[in-house]
Amino acid sequence: MAIACCNTNAQMRKTTTRPSNRETDFGKSILHAFKQNDLNAFTALYPTNPEYKSILQAGLAAKAEGLTQQKIDDMLAKRNKEAAAAYEALFRKYQGMADSIGIKWSAALFEKFDFNPVYPEPVKLKYLEATIWFRCGKRHYAIDGIQAVEIPAGYRLQGIASIMEVDDGD
Repeated sequence: MAIACCNTNAQMRKTTTRPSNRETDFGKSILHAFKQNDLNAFTALYPTNPEYKSILQAGLAAKAEGLTQQKIDDMLAKRNKEAAAAYEALFRKYQGMADSIGIKWSAALFEKFDFNPVYPEPVKLKYLEATIWFRCGKRHYAIDGIQAVEIPAGYRLQGIASIMEVDDGD
């Protein structure tokens, strides 16, 4: 079960977690980007500009509160200017979290990807709240508070809350 890390929108409906290769593959791709210290692979986990526009348009079509075409246009213009630098800053921040607790990415082994699918209303998109569990030798870790959105091409990362060492239960 994933660590409870995020407050969800009161309008969200949750369903039970079911094993899925698509979701697990997405989780593995996040871990892979860190293991390879690959900023490009990390950036590719986020929506492209057209995907981001499509996600915003879905919110507009669902009449999401406060979302207007002008706000979408402003958000897209800002994203075009700032996204690459923002993703690099996030990648460096997460690396710093990992370094501070002694993660050796070259020794990291994937254990599992726990997720809860979330369907915010009124938007007709599937979101994931998730945790990646992995180990390095005898130490266990989690990449927690993962939030992602499903689009036709797969899942796209929205954010990560933390990287932490966890008790292995022994």
